[in-house]
Amino acid sequence: MAEKLGGWAARRALGWDAQTQKAVLAVEYGGMNDCLYELYAHTGNALYARAAHVFDEEALFDLIFTEGKDVLKDRHANTTIPKIIGAFKRYCYLHGKKFDGETVDASRYLRVAEAFFRMVVARHTYATGGNSEWEHFGADFILDGERTNCNCETCNVYNMLKLARLLFCETGDKAYCDYYDNAFTNSILSSQDPETGMTTYFQPMAGGFFKVFSRPYDQFWCCTGSGMENFTKAGDSAIYACGTDFYIAQYLSMRMEHNGTVLCVEAGFPFSDTAVIRVGKARAPFTLFLRVPDWAAGAPQLKKNGAACEAAVRDGRIAVEVRAGDELSLRIPVGVRLCGLPDAADTFAFAYGGAVLSADLGCEDMRVTETGVGVSIPARRIMSSERVYFPDVQDVLSHPARYLVRRGDTFELTGGDVGYRFGLHYRRYRERYAIYFKLREGEREPERVLREPIDTVQPGYGQYETDELHALREAHSVSVTADGTCRYAKAGGAFEYDMRVSLAGDNTLSVGLLRADNHKPLTIEVGGETVFEGHVLDTMSDEPFYRREFLLPAALVKAHVRYKTVNGESVPVIGVRFSGTETEESARICEFIYMYEEKQP
Repeated sequence: MAEKLGGWAARRALGWDAQTQKAVLAVEYGGMNDCLYELYAHTGNALYARAAHVFDEEALFDLIFTEGKDVLKDRHANTTIPKIIGAFKRYCYLHGKKFDGETVDASRYLRVAEAFFRMVVARHTYATGGNSEWEHFGADFILDGERTNCNCETCNVYNMLKLARLLFCETGDKAYCDYYDNAFTNSILSSQDPETGMTTYFQPMAGGFFKVFSRPYDQFWCCTGSGMENFTKAGDSAIYACGTDFYIAQYLSMRMEHNGTVLCVEAGFPFSDTAVIRVGKARAPFTLFLRVPDWAAGAPQLKKNGAACEAAVRDGRIAVEVRAGDELSLRIPVGVRLCGLPDAADTFAFAYGGAVLSADLGCEDMRVTETGVGVSIPARRIMSSERVYFPDVQDVLSHPARYLVRRGDTFELTGGDVGYRFGLHYRRYRERYAIYFKLREGEREPERVLREPIDTVQPGYGQYETDELHALREAHSVSVTADGTCRYAKAGGAFEYDMRVSLAGDNTLSVGLLRADNHKPLTIEVGGETVFEGHVLDTMSDEPFYRREFLLPAALVKAHVRYKTVNGESVPVIGVRFSGTETEESARICEFIYMYEEKQP
């Protein structure tokens, strides 16, 4: 069956001209190169490898290879990650081998995968190992600025773990295991409701939201499918074999049998700091490599059969010779640590060993709403402020355990002007939470009420435009997804969405624009009334992307509001329409359109 489907796909792909190929590579085609290279590896049929190469997006790979600024900005994360897995598979199955009469040098594809992984982890990843906002990568090192209720799509972590595992097997670099262990613990274990088995789509990084899980009969997401697979392979990357030797990458309680060797591990991190490893069977002595995690709070201590032995750490691992019947006891010191964000010097998450902690914010008003086609998200944020004020912030940064005090399986934040009770984030599934806090010094200052959008639509990205709420209507408009997302109207065309509004007062419409379109016309009508008409102009910024906001007075909203039923709820909405002129196309509307309810401080 796989060969017949692969053959059909291969014959079509190999028949494309350059224009068709470019059009296909501009949409969400995901891991086509990955699966076709896999099919080639299983069958040896060169047809599949040739077709896989059609899906190798060389222009993207060239950009990634430069590791330049904002290479991943606005790219759909869970489309891009599988593309790189596919690139790595080309290296795996073709490098140094004869193919179509030539010896293939595919080393470039390994370097592309390594560069991509570095960029994602260093520039786009939160403390939990998750990445992205509303399915897309943002600008480099902008993480605090993109913390919302729609961060960290679970599928992204699923695919990043695949890539980390592949790169570790090829390179032996312990950093891939550090990432894998962190993301597995804090994103994958965190993604399931243990009572129902349902899994998350997004995992909010802004404080005051909560996790929303799929439903068994009427909400089946991409992250439901990958979510089920995640929990079928909980231990598949815990121990690696290399010849007759073994490498322990994760300290989980487990039993392993491989080629006559039996290993049993008992571990309870983070609340226990010791792993016990027993060699049940072995045909001959072998070397056991023990990973020293990047979260270790001090030098590890090793005992072999009850006696202390050398625990020299080289390349992030301890090598110890063992035989059948040996027992090792490895102590890895565990402590409270802080995880910062590159774009907010005062903002930190707390972790205990390898486990990210989150504060319990209770279960008030756990209503959900929908975004896109059937994706549920928290309807509102309940958290007055993420700030905590201390007399001496530097002391908090230097000695976090003095301020986050362990009480059994929970932790209490003390010494600040507000206190919170923390627990292991991966165990949290019922209540609202906060992971990141802004640690400030001195007395509390007045601050604006946190402004959260009451509605969002992503122009150009189909499933978030054509859902029941926003119901895109368009004539002669163009959707662009190849480099970020945007939509524009052709000459004489227009496009319109319904957007949720508040009837409690004024609303604000926030629109994303490109400086490159400064000369282009744009008309914005709300409820049929024009709120902007002219040539888009932003002379104050050198940035390629900027925002314009338009106040929608309460009277305008009330005059044109109508109600529609969305997911069984009656929702107040107003039409928002974009156009150019009869002879000129409009400026592009990019990234996200937000609707805010205006609140007084």
